Amino acid sequence: MLKKYRKKIKCILPIVLICLAGSSMISFMKMEHNVRPMEEVNQISYIETVDNIDNPGRGFYHQICIHYKTADNEVNTFTSNLLHMRIDLSDFSGSYNGKKDIELSQDMLDAFEASLANLKKEGGSAILRFAYDPWFCGENSYEPKMSMILKHIEQLGTVITKYEDTVVAVECGMFGKWGEMHGSPMCTEENVSLAIDAWLEHTPESVSINVRTPAQYAAWKNIDLDHIDENTTLPGQREYRIGLYDDGYLGSESDVGTYTNREKALRWLEKQTVHSLFGGELVGNSNKDVVKNTAAYMTYEGYRTHTSYLNSEWDYHALELLKMEPYYAGDVRYHGCTGYDYVQNHLGYRFVVRGVRMTTKTSTIENFALEADIENVGFANLTKPKKVLILIEGENGLIQYDLSKLNLSYKEKADEKDPTKWNSASTTTLSAVLNLPDELQAGTYHVYIRLASDAESKGKEGYPIRFANDSERIWNEELGANYVGDFVIRKSGWQKKMDKLKSLMKIGNGG
Repeated sequence: MLKKYRKKIKCILPIVLICLAGSSMISFMKMEHNVRPMEEVNQISYIETVDNIDNPGRGFYHQICIHYKTADNEVNTFTSNLLHMRIDLSDFSGSYNGKKDIELSQDMLDAFEASLANLKKEGGSAILRFAYDPWFCGENSYEPKMSMILKHIEQLGTVITKYEDTVVAVECGMFGKWGEMHGSPMCTEENVSLAIDAWLEHTPESVSINVRTPAQYAAWKNIDLDHIDENTTLPGQREYRIGLYDDGYLGSESDVGTYTNREKALRWLEKQTVHSLFGGELVGNSNKDVVKNTAAYMTYEGYRTHTSYLNSEWDYHALELLKMEPYYAGDVRYHGCTGYDYVQNHLGYRFVVRGVRMTTKTSTIENFALEADIENVGFANLTKPKKVLILIEGENGLIQYDLSKLNLSYKEKADEKDPTKWNSASTTTLSAVLNLPDELQAGTYHVYIRLASDAESKGKEGYPIRFANDSERIWNEELGANYVGDFVIRKSGWQKKMDKLKSLMKIGNGG
């Protein structure tokens, strides 16, 4: 009897298979690469945290002085999220060693490189300043001849190039006490311009080269300082990556000699330091002008100058006043915090996810779509290039998409995929349509956004950036990525019909 039914099944099975396969193929063709409508998801808080986040290349820095000798140099193992390395090269200058100017020794270069390697291993970033001021005591400076200064810059640039993801800026330095580019007969317009040229030539494009004053930039650029506010630089130009270090930050109307015309300088910085680094040292109000070194004032000017870094150890009195200042300025989220809290959190870039829309249910033959509104609430832009990576974690492990390698859809813009273009005090909508692998199993999948120096790095490597959302779920330390929501994959109608076909085939074959 059973054999009789099997014979009938075998007779009608080809017809059934053809019908099912035909309808399944039509369904497959309609659904393949389709994108279902996105839905709003609320699986994280879209409110900014008031906690400090130690993201790379921004914030209050710690300083360290290194006196390099010709031999027997030790490797610096001090680390911090942002380290200001003040490096004394006076032993290599004849005016200090009493003999002759000499090139940097291999021992010195090896110690410098090993120090940067150690900092990178610990996830720290560096701002560098070199000078010929013994131990950076500020008593005198002993520059060698200009030809040797240029040779030293060339040698240092070779090491810096190997660690361009670690070094965020080089403060031009090289002249004067503390390398502050004043008070030395060697610090002429001509010599400073030669040093700027050398740093630009021998360091990577991703490293900002910071001068001490707008006047030094104007002299190097050969433009009228009185019209510096009319100067605009463009990508590809050498001057595009010139920044500023202001060691008289908010100390007076001129920032203790930094500016000759403050308003014109600020109008220039508003444009120039969108794509280069600006920072320095907060100091006490010295000229009895209108007090500017407060968080209430920085709420205004910090966004104009795009301030990314300040010294955490100087000026002590000015910093203590910030820590005692109650913050009740524009951002109500920080009301009740201190002025120091507000400034610390807003130095540099600070990304907050304000909303997410995504495909919440899909199948493996369809595409997945994501939109995330990301606000940069920080004073400045990110200046280091970063890859935008979408990570999908679930039943099949981890899948990674490098958005820079995907073709843009009609809705997408290139700036969305470049975090250096996520402008301060602005919101960018990051959008992506992703082709899911066919072998994905049904189940729930977690979606993350990772910003890192490269697509090959994993976890804490690659200087990943954490978003500043007030949500415990936002940061996955193991992945070095920011969680934004889940979606579900279900078997498509085509897959279900194919399962039926397989079942019928099994029955027809006596299984």
